[in-house]
Amino acid sequence: MHQDEPATCVQAILRLMANRDAASPAEKRERQERIEEQQRALSDAYGARRRWRLAAERFPVRALARVSRAEEEWEPKFADHYSFWVSDGRPVAVVAHLYGCDEALREAACAWAALRGLRATFPVDFPSWWYPGRTTLIEITRAI
Repeated sequence: MHQDEPATCVQAILRLMANRDAASPAEKRERQERIEEQQRALSDAYGARRRWRLAAERFPVRALARVSRAEEEWEPKFADHYSFWVSDGRPVAVVAHLYGCDEALREAACAWAALRGLRATFPVDFPSWWYPGRTTLIEITRAI
């Protein structure tokens, strides 16, 4: 994906989302499929920039964290619309799209991650592909 193509995908998603309610059921399905195509293109480009691939399946916190309870789940506040990423077959990140991501939520996510030997960041070099402009991208990786 060319450097300016994420912006083009975001614009397409926003256009398609704009008038969803004014369509017939068949048009809504087609529009949703087109939104998902654009979201996949952005997701693929995000992974390519980081040399990551989407994981075939979800992995537990303990697969990425240095400190975790055996069956701990991803915190729902920080894992909305999430995807799991691998490099060389090993877990490297969880990426999610948060609604209403204010400073308090950012601090809470960073604190939650730090307690587990993880790092929560909010990339500014790439847009959230879930609902651009309304969701904020969060990336949870191992702390270095």
